[in-house]
Amino acid sequence: PRRSSLRLLATASSFDQLKKNYPAISERLKEIELELLSKDDFQHKTQREFSKQKMNFVRPPTDLLLLSGPLSFFTVDDLWKDLEKKNLRLLILDQVTDLGNAAAIARTASFFAVDYLILTGKNSFSLTPSFYRNASGAAESLKFCQVNSLPSFVSKLQKKEVNCVGFSEHAEYPDLLTSPVNVDKSQSVALLLGAEQTGLSHAICNSNYLNQKFLIKLMLFLLV
Repeated sequence: PRRSSLRLLATASSFDQLKKNYPAISERLKEIELELLSKDDFQHKTQREFSKQKMNFVRPPTDLLLLSGPLSFFTVDDLWKDLEKKNLRLLILDQVTDLGNAAAIARTASFFAVDYLILTGKNSFSLTPSFYRNASGAAESLKFCQVNSLPSFVSKLQKKEVNCVGFSEHAEYPDLLTSPVNVDKSQSVALLLGAEQTGLSHAICNSNYLNQKFLIKLMLFLLV
């Protein structure tokens, strides 16, 4: 719904198969500009589209290619306005850089109906085609917001009575397995996850910005 300028490149047989496999989207398809092509024309057209995006060409195995405008970031002001209307579930990534990890987090966040995924302005992953592909559609349901100063942002969350909970595997916090998270369902909640190697940044850990902090223990299971 947040995408614009939708255009679908397809062969006649692939489009028929799409409608057969997913009848529920028939009304949505009427809103999309359709370009039916022969198999050869589809090959040439998709090659040109990949080249425009400076991407290595891989022929879509289904002979379907949906072109759209980019997903834009939501602003912090958008978040504050939403926060005034309802309780929100926020997931904040503190300098997470690995695309694979970020995409997996996005998929999980989408499954659990997280409203906003907040990224730091520096030392964070980028929303590249690889991220969108690995996120497997999760980016379509999440609102992405980028903040310049995470400590300042989290401080404002606390002032707005958002329950801020930090998780780390590198700190001397209560063990998450033995100390359950105390979450008031009538209150908005923000979960903070740190970078892959260092965990939550010192500016967040060594402060009073977090209502609760928990240690996530890594477990190794050996199957024999």
